[in-house]
Amino acid sequence: METVLNSEQESIAWELMYHIHASLQILETAYGFYKLIKYNDSRLLNGLQLLFKGLYFSVWMIYGIMGKNYTYTLPIYVGIALFQLLLYLILIKQWDYIVYQFTVIINTSWYMRQTTLDDLTLGCNIVSFLLMLIPAFHLYQAVRTKDYRYLSRYVYFIGIIESTVYLLYTYHRAQYIISCAAIIKILIMIAMDTIHRNQLLKLKEHEEKKTN
Repeated sequence: METVLNSEQESIAWELMYHIHASLQILETAYGFYKLIKYNDSRLLNGLQLLFKGLYFSVWMIYGIMGKNYTYTLPIYVGIALFQLLLYLILIKQWDYIVYQFTVIINTSWYMRQTTLDDLTLGCNIVSFLLMLIPAFHLYQAVRTKDYRYLSRYVYFIGIIESTVYLLYTYHRAQYIISCAAIIKILIMIAMDTIHRNQLLKLKEHEEKKTN
């Protein structure tokens, strides 16, 4: 027998999924922080993350052009998620990210049940997408020179921007628990950037000493 949720139950379920998604984002970032300290090398992963963020916001731009209809963007978004899974499996073999990506697909499927996305959300995504263009040249330079060491700092920079926009949006909607999650992610991103910057400075000093 099929269970039919009433509007109140569906609203609670939706909010629960929202909080789970926010929690997963924090866990993902925290685990990235752990890996950075333990292995001190996340260059390829960070480069791919930067690329995927660009693809993600591109989907939302397409969504806006298509007249706010999820029917067009759901296959594209899930397709990108599956493409990420394939790359992670072949190039990186990071099982934790593979599992996380499945949760993104599940969460997206739920989210796409909403038939409309208001102008505030669309505006936030467009602003985030435009800000994504700032490090685009640096991504090109990293690929061209095959030097990915400084690329990770732009991933943190983008994470801070994205989380700040998310914070403003959720605060405006009085979703304070999610706002707190965004604040925590901003602080973690700042800490990650600070540690990585110090590591890069030490590496630069070491290379200069070897040259001299």
